[in-house]
Amino acid sequence: MLVGMLNAGVAFQTAMTYLIASPLLNPIIVGGIGIIFGWTTAIVYTLFTLAVSLLAPWVWRGLGLEKALKRVRVQGEKTPEPWKGMRDEMPGALRQAWTDLRPLLVPMLIGVAIGAAIYEFVPEDQLTAFAGANIWSAVPLAAIIGIPLYIRLETMLPIGLALQSAGVALGPIFALMIGGAGASPPEVSMLTAVFKPRLLVTFVVTILAVAIAGGYILTITA
Repeated sequence: MLVGMLNAGVAFQTAMTYLIASPLLNPIIVGGIGIIFGWTTAIVYTLFTLAVSLLAPWVWRGLGLEKALKRVRVQGEKTPEPWKGMRDEMPGALRQAWTDLRPLLVPMLIGVAIGAAIYEFVPEDQLTAFAGANIWSAVPLAAIIGIPLYIRLETMLPIGLALQSAGVALGPIFALMIGGAGASPPEVSMLTAVFKPRLLVTFVVTILAVAIAGGYILTITA
């Protein structure tokens, strides 16, 4: 989806907003947060992640990171062609889909393998220990640990409820959730086919900063 948007001429900052927002602002996730943790928490979470999704790409563009893309066309305009009908358009669409997918296959397979291994060897009942106690230092620790744990937000919701029941504050819980969902190893691995190292590092650092800041904001507002 991201490569297709960039190749179609979508603006850099718009495509990057999609990249950040898509895993973090899923309506199912927001609804689940509201039901489990309360709607005030859901509103704070939504407003914060929405603001970051909209502002961070503009900062990246200001830093010149638009030039840190590879294997995509992000400049110039394409002359629109009239729709020729499904039968005529499908062969070209399939060829283009394969052209776009081929450079992503190896990173995708590596990422899925990493995610499967982590999911298999990191028991969910150990996450309480990782999240730490109800202290300020637990927020950045949870954010750092969350990134390599590969936790989908859908999976993390019941885990978060269990952590909250065990006495863990909302701050570390959400830092763990945002870190794991926003910059998981499979996602980072696939992005290596699109991002040059400078942009890739900036993306991971941004997600880490968002996870820490979001954890502290929820700690204060909870």
